[in-house]
Amino acid sequence: MSAAFGSPRRRRAKDSRIVSVLDVGSYKICCLIGELEQSYATTGEIGQKFRLLGVGHQRSQGIASGAVIDLRLAQAAVSTAISQAEQMASVAVDNLHLAVSCGNPYSRTFDGHVEVAEGIVGDADIARLEAGARAFAVHDGSALLSLNRIVFGLDSVPDVRDPRGLAARRLYANHHAVTVDPNALRNLCLLAESCHVEPVSLLPAGFASALAVTTQAERRAGVTCIDIGSGVASIAGFADGHFVYAASIPIGGQQVTHELAYALSLSLAEAERIKTLYGSLILTASDEHEMVQMTREADGLEGLPEMTRAEVARLVAGSMYRLVLRIRQCLDGCGIARVRSAGVVLTGGVSDVLGLEEFAAGHLVRPVRISAAPRLDGAAGRLPGSVSSPAFSCAAGLAMAAATPPRLIPVREPKAQVRHGYLGRVEQWLRESF
Repeated sequence: MSAAFGSPRRRRAKDSRIVSVLDVGSYKICCLIGELEQSYATTGEIGQKFRLLGVGHQRSQGIASGAVIDLRLAQAAVSTAISQAEQMASVAVDNLHLAVSCGNPYSRTFDGHVEVAEGIVGDADIARLEAGARAFAVHDGSALLSLNRIVFGLDSVPDVRDPRGLAARRLYANHHAVTVDPNALRNLCLLAESCHVEPVSLLPAGFASALAVTTQAERRAGVTCIDIGSGVASIAGFADGHFVYAASIPIGGQQVTHELAYALSLSLAEAERIKTLYGSLILTASDEHEMVQMTREADGLEGLPEMTRAEVARLVAGSMYRLVLRIRQCLDGCGIARVRSAGVVLTGGVSDVLGLEEFAAGHLVRPVRISAAPRLDGAAGRLPGSVSSPAFSCAAGLAMAAATPPRLIPVREPKAQVRHGYLGRVEQWLRESF
Protein backbone atom coordinates (compact mmCIF):
# COMPACT_ATOMS: atom_id res chain seq x y z
CA MET A 1 0.00 0.00 0.00
CA SER A 2 1.39 3.38 -0.93
CA ALA A 3 1.30 6.31 1.45
CA ALA A 4 3.16 9.53 2.19
CA PHE A 5 5.32 9.29 5.28
CA GLY A 6 6.84 11.95 7.45
CA SER A 7 10.07 9.94 7.72
CA PRO A 8 12.01 7.90 5.13
CA ARG A 9 11.20 4.25 4.68
CA ARG A 10 13.43 1.74 6.41
CA ARG A 11 12.64 -1.07 3.95
CA ARG A 12 11.26 -1.45 0.50
CA ALA A 13 7.97 -3.33 0.21
CA LYS A 14 9.73 -6.04 -1.81
CA ASP A 15 12.02 -6.97 1.11
CA SER A 16 11.14 -10.62 1.73
CA ARG A 17 11.95 -10.33 5.43
CA ILE A 18 9.23 -7.72 5.97
CA VAL A 19 5.82 -9.32 6.54
CA SER A 20 2.42 -7.98 7.51
CA VAL A 21 -0.68 -9.60 8.95
CA LEU A 22 -4.30 -8.46 9.09
CA ASP A 23 -7.12 -9.51 11.41
CA VAL A 24 -10.49 -8.18 10.24
CA GLY A 25 -12.90 -8.43 13.15
CA SER A 26 -16.41 -7.19 13.83
CA TYR A 27 -15.21 -4.77 16.55
CA LYS A 28 -11.67 -3.89 15.54
CA ILE A 29 -9.31 -4.24 12.60
CA CYS A 30 -5.67 -4.89 13.45
CA CYS A 31 -2.60 -4.80 11.20
CA LEU A 32 0.89 -5.81 12.35
CA ILE A 33 4.07 -5.28 10.35
CA GLY A 34 7.26 -7.02 11.37
CA GLU A 35 10.65 -8.22 10.30
CA LEU A 36 11.67 -11.88 10.31
CA GLU A 37 14.81 -12.44 12.37
CA GLN A 38 16.89 -15.54 12.96
CA SER A 39 16.21 -17.29 16.25
CA TYR A 40 17.62 -20.31 18.05
CA ALA A 41 15.50 -22.93 19.80
CA THR A 42 16.56 -24.58 23.05
CA THR A 43 17.34 -27.68 20.98
CA GLY A 44 19.86 -25.68 18.95
CA GLU A 45 17.70 -25.57 15.80
CA ILE A 46 17.79 -22.36 13.79
CA GLY A 47 14.44 -20.78 13.04
CA GLN A 48 12.77 -17.41 12.59
CA LYS A 49 10.86 -15.07 14.85
CA PHE A 50 8.63 -12.08 14.15
CA ARG A 51 10.02 -8.76 15.41
CA LEU A 52 7.21 -6.23 15.55
CA LEU A 53 7.87 -2.93 13.78
CA GLY A 54 4.45 -1.35 13.49
CA VAL A 55 0.89 -1.67 14.76
CA GLY A 56 -2.33 -0.21 13.41
CA HIS A 57 -5.82 -0.84 14.68
CA GLN A 58 -9.14 0.82 14.04
CA ARG A 59 -12.74 0.42 15.12
CA SER A 60 -14.32 -1.91 12.60
CA GLN A 61 -16.82 -0.64 10.03
CA GLY A 62 -18.67 -2.49 7.30
CA ILE A 63 -17.97 -5.88 8.92
CA ALA A 64 -20.48 -8.22 10.60
CA SER A 65 -19.61 -11.66 11.97
CA GLY A 66 -16.26 -11.41 10.19
CA ALA A 67 -17.89 -10.87 6.77
CA VAL A 68 -17.84 -7.78 4.56
CA ILE A 69 -21.26 -6.12 4.42
CA ASP A 70 -20.21 -2.65 3.23
CA LEU A 71 -17.08 -2.57 1.10
CA ARG A 72 -16.69 1.22 1.19
CA LEU A 73 -16.83 1.50 4.98
CA ALA A 74 -14.65 -1.58 5.49
CA GLN A 75 -12.08 -0.30 3.01
CA ALA A 76 -11.75 2.99 4.91
CA ALA A 77 -11.15 1.21 8.22
CA VAL A 78 -8.69 -1.35 6.80
CA SER A 79 -6.76 1.30 4.85
CA THR A 80 -6.38 3.43 7.97
CA ALA A 81 -5.17 0.49 10.07
CA ILE A 82 -2.61 -0.50 7.45
CA SER A 83 -1.43 3.12 7.07
CA GLN A 84 -0.96 3.43 10.85
CA ALA A 85 1.20 0.30 10.90
CA GLU A 86 3.17 1.49 7.86
CA GLN A 87 3.90 4.86 9.44
CA MET A 88 5.09 3.29 12.68
CA ALA A 89 7.25 0.77 10.79
CA SER A 90 8.42 3.32 8.18
CA VAL A 91 7.75 0.85 5.39
CA ALA A 92 5.08 0.27 2.77
CA VAL A 93 3.64 -3.21 2.29
CA ASP A 94 1.93 -4.77 -0.69
CA ASN A 95 0.97 -8.20 0.65
CA LEU A 96 -0.20 -9.70 3.92
CA HIS A 97 -1.29 -12.80 5.81
CA LEU A 98 -5.03 -12.76 6.46
CA ALA A 99 -7.24 -14.42 9.09
CA VAL A 100 -10.66 -15.71 8.02
CA SER A 101 -13.63 -16.14 10.36
CA CYS A 102 -16.48 -15.64 7.89
CA GLY A 103 -18.11 -17.98 5.40
CA ASN A 104 -19.50 -20.56 7.86
CA PRO A 105 -16.32 -22.67 8.10
CA TYR A 106 -16.96 -26.40 7.64
CA SER A 107 -14.46 -28.94 8.94
CA ARG A 108 -14.14 -32.51 7.72
CA THR A 109 -11.67 -35.37 7.84
CA PHE A 110 -11.47 -37.97 5.09
CA ASP A 111 -9.29 -40.79 3.77
CA GLY A 112 -7.84 -41.26 0.32
CA HIS A 113 -5.30 -43.45 -1.41
CA VAL A 114 -3.26 -43.83 -4.58
CA GLU A 115 -1.51 -46.79 -6.15
CA VAL A 116 2.27 -46.47 -6.00
CA ALA A 117 3.28 -46.61 -9.64
CA GLU A 118 6.96 -47.58 -9.27
CA GLY A 119 6.62 -49.67 -6.11
CA ILE A 120 8.68 -47.10 -4.15
CA VAL A 121 6.92 -44.04 -2.74
CA GLY A 122 8.18 -40.79 -4.22
CA ASP A 123 7.23 -37.13 -4.28
CA ALA A 124 5.04 -37.66 -7.33
CA ASP A 125 2.88 -40.17 -5.44
CA ILE A 126 2.45 -37.77 -2.52
CA ALA A 127 1.63 -34.96 -4.96
CA ARG A 128 -1.13 -37.09 -6.53
CA LEU A 129 -2.52 -37.84 -3.08
CA GLU A 130 -2.59 -34.14 -2.18
CA ALA A 131 -4.15 -33.18 -5.52
CA GLY A 132 -6.97 -35.64 -4.96
CA ALA A 133 -7.51 -34.35 -1.43
CA ARG A 134 -7.84 -30.78 -2.73
CA ALA A 135 -10.33 -31.84 -5.37
CA PHE A 136 -12.41 -33.93 -2.96
CA ALA A 137 -12.56 -31.17 -0.33
CA VAL A 138 -14.23 -28.74 -2.77
CA HIS A 139 -16.38 -31.16 -4.75
CA ASP A 140 -19.50 -29.46 -3.31
CA GLY A 141 -18.51 -26.05 -4.70
CA SER A 142 -17.09 -24.62 -1.46
CA ALA A 143 -13.74 -22.81 -1.22
CA LEU A 144 -10.78 -24.55 0.39
CA LEU A 145 -9.38 -22.46 3.26
CA SER A 146 -6.89 -24.91 4.78
CA LEU A 147 -5.78 -28.51 4.28
CA ASN A 148 -3.52 -30.57 6.49
CA ARG A 149 -2.46 -34.19 6.66
CA ILE A 150 -3.13 -36.08 9.88
CA VAL A 151 -1.37 -39.36 9.10
CA PHE A 152 0.17 -41.40 6.28
CA GLY A 153 -0.29 -45.15 5.79
CA LEU A 154 1.30 -47.80 3.59
CA ASP A 155 -0.53 -51.01 2.65
CA SER A 156 -1.35 -52.53 6.06
CA VAL A 157 0.90 -50.19 8.08
CA PRO A 158 -1.41 -47.53 9.57
CA ASP A 159 0.94 -44.87 10.96
CA VAL A 160 3.93 -43.82 8.86
CA ARG A 161 5.80 -40.58 9.57
CA ASP A 162 7.45 -40.16 6.15
CA PRO A 163 6.73 -42.71 3.41
CA ARG A 164 9.29 -41.41 0.90
CA GLY A 165 11.65 -44.14 -0.27
CA LEU A 166 9.61 -46.97 1.28
CA ALA A 167 8.27 -49.90 -0.73
CA ALA A 168 4.49 -50.20 -1.01
CA ARG A 169 1.68 -50.99 -3.39
CA ARG A 170 -0.70 -48.40 -1.97
CA LEU A 171 -0.17 -45.04 -0.24
CA TYR A 172 -3.00 -43.58 1.76
CA ALA A 173 -3.55 -40.67 4.14
CA ASN A 174 -6.11 -39.09 6.41
CA HIS A 175 -6.64 -35.39 5.71
CA HIS A 176 -8.42 -32.54 7.45
CA ALA A 177 -9.92 -29.75 5.35
CA VAL A 178 -11.64 -26.49 6.28
CA THR A 179 -13.91 -25.05 3.60
CA VAL A 180 -15.94 -21.85 3.52
CA ASP A 181 -18.54 -20.13 1.38
CA PRO A 182 -16.62 -18.98 -1.72
CA ASN A 183 -18.35 -15.61 -2.03
CA ALA A 184 -17.70 -14.63 1.59
CA LEU A 185 -14.03 -15.53 1.13
CA ARG A 186 -13.85 -13.69 -2.17
CA ASN A 187 -15.35 -10.55 -0.61
CA LEU A 188 -12.73 -10.60 2.13
CA CYS A 189 -9.97 -10.90 -0.48
CA LEU A 190 -11.58 -8.11 -2.54
CA LEU A 191 -11.48 -5.93 0.57
CA ALA A 192 -7.74 -6.49 0.93
CA GLU A 193 -7.14 -5.91 -2.78
CA SER A 194 -9.15 -2.67 -2.69
CA CYS A 195 -6.57 -1.45 -0.15
CA HIS A 196 -3.76 -2.32 -2.61
CA VAL A 197 -2.48 -5.33 -0.67
CA GLU A 198 -2.55 -8.93 -1.82
CA PRO A 199 -3.36 -11.81 0.56
CA VAL A 200 -0.45 -14.27 0.29
CA SER A 201 -1.86 -16.74 2.82
CA LEU A 202 -5.20 -17.37 4.50
CA LEU A 203 -5.67 -19.06 7.87
CA PRO A 204 -8.79 -19.94 9.87
CA ALA A 205 -9.02 -17.36 12.64
CA GLY A 206 -9.39 -19.96 15.40
CA PHE A 207 -6.32 -21.83 14.15
CA ALA A 208 -4.25 -18.61 14.13
CA SER A 209 -5.33 -17.79 17.69
CA ALA A 210 -4.47 -21.32 18.84
CA LEU A 211 -0.91 -20.95 17.56
CA ALA A 212 -0.51 -17.96 19.88
CA VAL A 213 -2.23 -19.16 23.08
CA THR A 214 -1.76 -22.95 23.22
CA THR A 215 1.46 -24.89 23.68
CA GLN A 216 2.79 -27.73 21.56
CA ALA A 217 2.33 -30.04 24.56
CA GLU A 218 -1.34 -29.06 24.81
CA ARG A 219 -1.89 -29.62 21.11
CA ARG A 220 -0.30 -33.06 21.35
CA ALA A 221 -2.44 -34.02 24.35
CA GLY A 222 -5.58 -32.54 22.82
CA VAL A 223 -6.98 -29.05 23.29
CA THR A 224 -9.66 -26.77 21.88
CA CYS A 225 -9.01 -23.05 21.41
CA ILE A 226 -12.01 -20.71 21.32
CA ASP A 227 -11.46 -17.09 20.31
CA ILE A 228 -14.58 -15.17 21.37
CA GLY A 229 -14.64 -11.90 19.53
CA SER A 230 -17.28 -9.25 19.12
CA GLY A 231 -19.22 -10.95 16.32
CA VAL A 232 -17.83 -14.49 16.01
CA ALA A 233 -16.59 -17.26 18.28
CA SER A 234 -13.92 -19.13 16.28
CA ILE A 235 -13.07 -22.70 17.33
CA ALA A 236 -10.01 -24.84 16.56
CA GLY A 237 -9.50 -28.37 17.91
CA PHE A 238 -6.24 -30.31 18.10
CA ALA A 239 -5.30 -33.93 18.81
CA ASP A 240 -1.86 -35.58 18.68
CA GLY A 241 -0.47 -32.22 17.56
CA HIS A 242 -2.69 -32.08 14.47
CA PHE A 243 -5.37 -29.54 13.54
CA VAL A 244 -8.49 -31.75 13.38
CA TYR A 245 -11.55 -29.53 13.85
CA ALA A 246 -12.74 -26.02 13.02
CA ALA A 247 -16.02 -24.22 13.49
CA SER A 248 -17.43 -20.77 14.12
CA ILE A 249 -20.49 -19.45 15.89
CA PRO A 250 -21.74 -16.12 14.47
CA ILE A 251 -22.34 -14.49 17.86
CA GLY A 252 -20.00 -12.90 20.38
CA GLY A 253 -19.60 -9.91 22.62
CA GLN A 254 -21.96 -7.81 20.51
CA GLN A 255 -24.80 -10.04 21.70
CA VAL A 256 -24.15 -8.90 25.28
CA THR A 257 -24.09 -5.26 24.18
CA HIS A 258 -27.35 -5.54 22.23
CA GLU A 259 -29.15 -7.27 25.08
CA LEU A 260 -27.97 -4.64 27.56
CA ALA A 261 -29.08 -1.86 25.23
CA TYR A 262 -32.52 -3.43 24.84
CA ALA A 263 -33.00 -4.19 28.53
CA LEU A 264 -31.87 -0.73 29.69
CA SER A 265 -33.20 1.29 26.71
CA LEU A 266 -29.75 2.67 26.01
CA SER A 267 -27.80 3.41 22.87
CA LEU A 268 -25.35 0.75 21.71
CA ALA A 269 -22.43 3.05 22.56
CA GLU A 270 -23.64 3.53 26.14
CA ALA A 271 -24.41 -0.18 26.51
CA GLU A 272 -20.87 -1.00 25.35
CA ARG A 273 -19.50 1.42 27.95
CA ILE A 274 -21.59 -0.16 30.70
CA LYS A 275 -20.50 -3.65 29.65
CA THR A 276 -16.83 -2.67 29.61
CA LEU A 277 -16.87 -0.91 32.97
CA TYR A 278 -19.34 -3.01 34.95
CA GLY A 279 -19.71 -6.30 33.11
CA SER A 280 -18.81 -9.13 35.47
CA LEU A 281 -19.78 -12.71 36.24
CA ILE A 282 -18.80 -12.36 39.91
CA LEU A 283 -21.22 -10.85 42.42
CA THR A 284 -20.33 -9.32 45.77
CA ALA A 285 -22.61 -8.09 48.54
CA SER A 286 -21.82 -4.46 47.76
CA ASP A 287 -22.91 -4.91 44.12
CA GLU A 288 -26.54 -5.13 45.29
CA HIS A 289 -26.37 -1.52 46.49
CA GLU A 290 -23.78 0.20 44.28
CA MET A 291 -25.46 2.08 41.47
CA VAL A 292 -24.15 2.13 37.90
CA GLN A 293 -23.33 5.62 36.64
CA MET A 294 -25.22 6.28 33.42
CA THR A 295 -24.27 9.08 31.02
CA ARG A 296 -26.75 11.44 29.44
CA GLU A 297 -27.93 10.27 26.02
CA ALA A 298 -27.10 12.47 23.05
CA ASP A 299 -30.77 12.93 22.20
CA GLY A 300 -31.43 14.53 25.58
CA LEU A 301 -33.97 12.01 26.87
CA GLU A 302 -34.86 12.42 30.52
CA GLY A 303 -35.22 9.65 33.07
CA LEU A 304 -32.08 7.58 32.63
CA PRO A 305 -32.55 4.07 34.09
CA GLU A 306 -31.21 3.28 37.54
CA MET A 307 -29.44 -0.06 37.85
CA THR A 308 -27.22 -1.64 40.44
CA ARG A 309 -24.01 -3.41 39.51
CA ALA A 310 -25.67 -6.69 40.51
CA GLU A 311 -28.53 -6.15 38.05
CA VAL A 312 -26.08 -5.43 35.25
CA ALA A 313 -24.06 -8.51 36.19
CA ARG A 314 -27.19 -10.69 35.98
CA LEU A 315 -27.98 -9.36 32.52
CA VAL A 316 -24.39 -10.04 31.40
CA ALA A 317 -24.51 -13.54 32.91
CA GLY A 318 -27.71 -14.34 31.00
CA SER A 319 -26.16 -13.28 27.69
CA MET A 320 -22.93 -15.13 28.39
CA TYR A 321 -24.86 -18.27 29.34
CA ARG A 322 -26.59 -18.32 25.95
CA LEU A 323 -23.24 -17.84 24.19
CA VAL A 324 -21.47 -20.55 26.20
CA LEU A 325 -24.43 -22.90 25.64
CA ARG A 326 -24.03 -22.49 21.87
CA ILE A 327 -20.34 -23.27 22.19
CA ARG A 328 -21.05 -26.40 24.23
CA GLN A 329 -23.61 -27.61 21.70
CA CYS A 330 -21.02 -27.15 18.96
CA LEU A 331 -18.34 -29.06 20.85
CA ASP A 332 -20.70 -31.85 21.93
CA GLY A 333 -21.77 -32.29 18.30
CA CYS A 334 -18.21 -32.68 17.04
CA GLY A 335 -17.55 -36.11 15.55
CA ILE A 336 -14.03 -36.32 17.00
CA ALA A 337 -13.98 -37.81 20.51
CA ARG A 338 -10.68 -36.15 21.47
CA VAL A 339 -12.18 -32.72 20.77
CA ARG A 340 -15.35 -33.47 22.72
CA SER A 341 -13.34 -34.34 25.83
CA ALA A 342 -10.43 -31.89 25.47
CA GLY A 343 -9.72 -28.97 27.73
CA VAL A 344 -10.57 -25.49 26.46
CA VAL A 345 -8.40 -22.38 26.11
CA LEU A 346 -10.43 -19.17 25.83
CA THR A 347 -9.06 -16.03 24.24
CA GLY A 348 -10.36 -13.01 22.33
CA GLY A 349 -11.72 -9.71 23.62
CA VAL A 350 -14.71 -11.24 25.42
CA SER A 351 -12.45 -13.44 27.54
CA ASP A 352 -11.61 -10.34 29.58
CA VAL A 353 -15.03 -10.49 31.25
CA LEU A 354 -14.36 -10.94 34.97
CA GLY A 355 -15.21 -14.46 36.18
CA LEU A 356 -15.55 -16.01 32.72
CA GLU A 357 -13.02 -18.79 33.39
CA GLU A 358 -15.00 -20.38 36.23
CA PHE A 359 -18.34 -19.59 34.56
CA ALA A 360 -17.33 -21.30 31.29
CA ALA A 361 -15.77 -24.31 33.05
CA GLY A 362 -19.01 -24.92 34.91
CA HIS A 363 -21.25 -24.72 31.85
CA LEU A 364 -18.92 -26.40 29.34
CA VAL A 365 -18.15 -29.18 31.84
CA ARG A 366 -14.51 -29.11 30.73
CA PRO A 367 -11.27 -27.69 32.10
CA VAL A 368 -11.01 -24.07 30.98
CA ARG A 369 -8.24 -21.51 31.14
CA ILE A 370 -7.98 -18.01 29.66
CA SER A 371 -4.84 -17.08 27.77
CA ALA A 372 -3.35 -14.12 25.96
CA ALA A 373 -0.74 -14.22 23.23
CA PRO A 374 2.88 -13.83 24.34
CA ARG A 375 4.26 -10.34 23.91
CA LEU A 376 5.85 -9.87 20.51
CA ASP A 377 9.40 -8.54 20.46
CA GLY A 378 9.57 -5.05 19.06
CA ALA A 379 11.22 -1.66 19.14
CA ALA A 380 11.44 -0.53 22.78
CA GLY A 381 9.16 2.32 23.70
CA ARG A 382 7.33 2.46 20.37
CA LEU A 383 4.80 -0.36 20.55
CA PRO A 384 1.67 -0.57 22.71
CA GLY A 385 1.58 -3.31 25.32
CA SER A 386 -2.08 -4.02 24.49
CA VAL A 387 -0.91 -6.15 21.55
CA SER A 388 -0.28 -8.92 24.07
CA SER A 389 -3.89 -8.88 25.36
CA PRO A 390 -6.38 -11.68 24.51
CA ALA A 391 -8.10 -9.38 22.01
CA PHE A 392 -4.98 -9.51 19.79
CA SER A 393 -4.38 -13.28 19.92
CA CYS A 394 -5.46 -13.86 16.31
CA ALA A 395 -3.13 -11.17 14.94
CA ALA A 396 -0.25 -12.46 17.08
CA GLY A 397 -0.90 -16.01 15.86
CA LEU A 398 -0.80 -14.82 12.25
CA ALA A 399 2.57 -13.18 12.96
CA MET A 400 3.91 -16.40 14.47
CA ALA A 401 2.65 -18.38 11.47
CA ALA A 402 4.36 -15.94 9.10
CA ALA A 403 7.66 -16.56 10.90
CA THR A 404 7.24 -20.33 11.29
CA PRO A 405 4.70 -21.59 8.74
CA PRO A 406 2.47 -24.35 10.13
CA ARG A 407 2.48 -27.76 8.47
CA LEU A 408 -0.33 -27.20 6.03
CA ILE A 409 -0.71 -28.49 2.49
CA PRO A 410 -0.88 -25.66 -0.09
CA VAL A 411 -4.52 -25.16 -1.05
CA ARG A 412 -3.56 -24.60 -4.67
CA GLU A 413 -1.78 -27.07 -6.92
CA PRO A 414 1.86 -26.01 -7.49
CA LYS A 415 2.24 -24.85 -11.08
CA ALA A 416 5.18 -27.16 -11.69
CA GLN A 417 2.98 -30.17 -11.03
CA VAL A 418 0.20 -29.21 -13.43
CA ARG A 419 0.53 -31.39 -16.50
CA HIS A 420 -1.62 -32.34 -19.45
CA GLY A 421 -4.40 -34.65 -18.37
CA TYR A 422 -4.29 -33.60 -14.73
CA LEU A 423 -8.06 -33.23 -14.38
CA GLY A 424 -8.62 -36.64 -15.87
CA ARG A 425 -6.18 -38.22 -13.41
CA VAL A 426 -7.84 -36.46 -10.47
CA GLU A 427 -11.27 -37.67 -11.59
CA GLN A 428 -10.02 -41.24 -11.87
CA TRP A 429 -8.24 -40.98 -8.48
CA LEU A 430 -11.45 -39.77 -6.83
CA ARG A 431 -13.41 -42.67 -8.27
CA GLU A 432 -10.82 -45.14 -7.02
CA SER A 433 -10.10 -43.61 -3.61
CA PHE A 434 -13.20 -42.01 -2.07
